[in-house]
Amino acid sequence: NARFGQFVGRENYDPNTRIVQVQATSDTRTIVHELGHWLEDHNADVHRKVVAFYERRTQGYNLEWMGPGYDRDELARKDKFINLYMGKEYVAGGDRYATEILSMGLDHLYNKTALLARQDPEMFDFIYNVVRGLP
Repeated sequence: NARFGQFVGRENYDPNTRIVQVQATSDTRTIVHELGHWLEDHNADVHRKVVAFYERRTQGYNLEWMGPGYDRDELARKDKFINLYMGKEYVAGGDRYATEILSMGLDHLYNKTALLARQDPEMFDFIYNVVRGLP
């Protein structure tokens, strides 16, 4: 079960407390996104699959600043993702502790299904299979 915390700041999933923070007014898309982070953090098999997908897709791409609106330390690997944010880098102590693959993938599967299927069929299939519990 997901634990929901008292809202502080903006919607997010905190891997330290393992709590999803949303507001009563948060839209479904945002909740789906944050629950994607929760699922990746709470299921080691899902995390392993997502990290393997991220590393395979971003192999050979250099880290780059995500641009205006992002802190200078917010970096991503470009790949052919629909949105650069999908390639965001989350590494601490040499460990890839999170990705935006599942959260952004679920967001697009929920909100922009046809766009994801058309523009990135490989990611569409990957997210669909994760949701179905397939290898």
